[in-house]
Amino acid sequence: MAEQLPEWNALGTEPPQSKKDSGWSAGEKPPADYWNWFMNRTFRVLQELQLLQETESEETNEKVEELRAQLSGLMAQLVEATTTTSGLMSPSDKAKIDQAAILTGAAFTGDVSISGERSLTVNSWGIFSSSSNGYVLVGQNCFLDRSTGIFRYRNNHSTLGARGIVFRHDGINRLHPAFFDTGNVQTIAGAVFTPTLHRIYHSGLEHYHKQMLNGYQTPPDGSGDPGIYSNTNEWMRFVTNGAPFKFFMDGGAGISEKFHIGADEVYVPTNINLRGERLAATRLNGSDFEYWNGGSWQTITGYGIGGAARRVVNWNEATQTGWYMSDTTVGAPPVIAGDNVWWMGQVIQHNLGWIVQHLYNFNNGRQMVRVKRDGVWQPWEGVGGVKSIQRGTVSVNNSGVNMTISPVNMLKTSVNLLTRSGDYITTARLTSSTNLHLLYNSPGYLNLDWEVIEYY
Repeated sequence: MAEQLPEWNALGTEPPQSKKDSGWSAGEKPPADYWNWFMNRTFRVLQELQLLQETESEETNEKVEELRAQLSGLMAQLVEATTTTSGLMSPSDKAKIDQAAILTGAAFTGDVSISGERSLTVNSWGIFSSSSNGYVLVGQNCFLDRSTGIFRYRNNHSTLGARGIVFRHDGINRLHPAFFDTGNVQTIAGAVFTPTLHRIYHSGLEHYHKQMLNGYQTPPDGSGDPGIYSNTNEWMRFVTNGAPFKFFMDGGAGISEKFHIGADEVYVPTNINLRGERLAATRLNGSDFEYWNGGSWQTITGYGIGGAARRVVNWNEATQTGWYMSDTTVGAPPVIAGDNVWWMGQVIQHNLGWIVQHLYNFNNGRQMVRVKRDGVWQPWEGVGGVKSIQRGTVSVNNSGVNMTISPVNMLKTSVNLLTRSGDYITTARLTSSTNLHLLYNSPGYLNLDWEVIEYY
């Protein structure tokens, strides 16, 4: 048959028997899966008929050629013909043909050549085939199309699938042997399939060297094949089947491990050099932050991390994040009654222009804080506790009176009245940071005791 088959590989879904019996109703749209099933079955039936026709044609041609050869031999040897019950042939030819009929299990002494579109099949399932592009396949239930090199199934089977080893060559680059396994899938004789090829590895270093330089190896598809993978996009992948990936070097004193990557760790036994800067390995040991000095682990000090606070002689220079202490007055908070000259506290840096200092007085625990805002240190401010207390007494009636006080932060200040007013209402409130307004809601006068308390 010369016509090309209407290939349709989507399997679709077989409609129920009720739909096969009733058929489509007017205006009904067949579901896509039913239509795919019909198209696929039509393609498979036509394909089977075509293969059957081709097989019968080939077998007929072979029989004709065989008979023609026999007839030619008979004509050439008629002078020695015998009319025994063995037939019209020479005794020697008869002996050869009789021997060929029982050749099962015998050995060939010369080459056996299989040409054309044929392959060598053993017990219907084992097939040795090749294609014109140089590929050779040793397969189970599959063969190579000689002219195109595509893979085809040999037999119909509901679950067998196909598997094999293929030797490849593209005419320019050597392509290493590969194996494939489709799994237990349905196969239809002659149907095309595209296997996922897995390279068969060997221990030769040249193999891995070329593999990385030429970049023709594709990444694994999840099968976990060990090896080194790369491609022309300049990425590289190492597959170890779950074992740690280790990197060794010969530094002149023998091969030593430089680092390894395990399932839950990255281990580096030596120092790290990053962009020309040597970085020591660090670790958190309990509550201590430590670094490796080449021989032992050392607690990190100098900024009050993991040890005593660092002493400074100028609080304006305590700019790196850490814990500090000092008895200096340079840049220190102002001292008031009850303070000690010693302060200690924490410094937090965003960058050199934006810094926070939070200090505690050794003697009474008074807290002071200041910020460096856009490169400029701001004044110290208290944190918690009483900053100042102002008290006084004034005679007041329902006309009210305003008292001038020292400036306060109204958001951090409270006002208290210390005199009881009897049946009349008395009020006191801040109208500004320097003014206290008092009122006695009676025409008579009352001496009021008051206090203003400002907090940090």
